Amino acid sequence: MLEFEDTTGSKEHRVYWGANLINRGTNNTASRRYLGELPQPGQWVRLVVPAETIGLANTEIKGVCYVLYNGKANWDILDLGMRSFAFSLNQADSLIEKLYWNTKNIPGGMYEFLAALMFNSENMSEKKLFRINAVPGIVADIHTDKIQYTSYENVTITSVITNESPNYTYYDIVENIIINDTLGNLFYDTTRTIDVLLPQTFIQTEFYWNTEFTPPGVYTVFDYIIKDNDTLTIDSTLFYITPSGGIEIRLSGIVKAEPVIVPYPDSFIIYYQVTNIGNIALDSLPIRTQILDGETFDTLVT
Repeated sequence: MLEFEDTTGSKEHRVYWGANLINRGTNNTASRRYLGELPQPGQWVRLVVPAETIGLANTEIKGVCYVLYNGKANWDILDLGMRSFAFSLNQADSLIEKLYWNTKNIPGGMYEFLAALMFNSENMSEKKLFRINAVPGIVADIHTDKIQYTSYENVTITSVITNESPNYTYYDIVENIIINDTLGNLFYDTTRTIDVLLPQTFIQTEFYWNTEFTPPGVYTVFDYIIKDNDTLTIDSTLFYITPSGGIEIRLSGIVKAEPVIVPYPDSFIIYYQVTNIGNIALDSLPIRTQILDGETFDTLVT
């Protein structure tokens, strides 16, 4: 099956060969038109799609999708358009015909122009090669969900990578996101590979990092887009981690007594552990321990 996309974004223009097994569009309409049996395997066959049969007469085509139901197929050159016209030419006369075609978002690479003259049963043709230069253009945008955080708080990092090129597809590009403080110390480092980024498309991804007990200060998120060890583009953003002090002092801990059951008049030991889960040091931390009566909850020992 071949699926064509027009400039409005519609992909409801399809043709297929062989059994009606690919469930796209409606059969016997422009969205799924049958064009014959499968070509014989092991040889090259030219397939021609009449544009008017799938609603594409005098219409610009934006893209083509190749679809298979099992098996394997090899595709060669895809003609981007054809113009034919009739003319009369007297003896010793010459004719100059100018054709205009806009490359628009056609991928970069080598292309072939074929001019064919058909008269009665005779054919004459001439081919010329030309190149369309690719125009790369990739942009990274990185930002956090807010500008200020405290200790043990989740930071959501959103990355948007946009291929602004009209005709260049990026393959196997690497995205590296890191977080540094003002001294260049590394606190976060993650890398991923983007297999394909088509022209005029973007990929948005979220990454997550917890500040934990990271010291207060200014931090920078860097987003590097790399291809074959070359940095294509980079973006960065700042955020702040505030001190966890005052009413924001953050502690966790446990208290336990051993043994749990104490027969009179034996003694027991109280253990406690206090952890500072904030991001600033506590110079002085009073510890108050109370033992309460289990029935009246009166204070027995402080």
